[in-house]
Amino acid sequence: SLAVAQRGMKTAALAMLALNAVLLLSLLTGLGARLALFPRRALQDAAHPLRGPGYFTLPAALCVLGRQCGVLLPNLPGTHTAQMLFWLAAMLWAVFVWGVLLARITSAKENSRQDAPPAINGAWLVAVVSTQGLVVLGSHVFPGAQDADGAAALLMVALFGTGFALYGMLISIILYR
Repeated sequence: SLAVAQRGMKTAALAMLALNAVLLLSLLTGLGARLALFPRRALQDAAHPLRGPGYFTLPAALCVLGRQCGVLLPNLPGTHTAQMLFWLAAMLWAVFVWGVLLARITSAKENSRQDAPPAINGAWLVAVVSTQGLVVLGSHVFPGAQDADGAAALLMVALFGTGFALYGMLISIILYR
């Protein structure tokens, strides 16, 4: 929708924004229902090597929608929505990225061989995407984030560094596998 807006098709961009908002709301509703109805299964999936990375997509999706709101709706409601989506994404990022990684690290090994590589694949790199999504959205919603000084700039640099470190860690494990 941002690329469409840059081409001058504002109505189509806003329609895509609305579609993204509806789809994200349905995703959040589904996740909330799953956590409420099947909390044990949802937590088990978080530690599963193939299903765990799916949780990382939610903070990334919130960041994409936040960026769209901030750019396509530059007035006060759009700015506030983008800021709210940043904080929601940051909260879910902390819970999912660190919770899923901790669950994966501390879960029992599937393979009894001690030298077996960890069961992690390229889907785990979505953790890096969600981290960098926070940087992109945060750089847009916080005034002064582009300046060389201030708390917002420090937060964005820290998040970027965290994403860089996550990438190094995950790509090493993936290549080892």
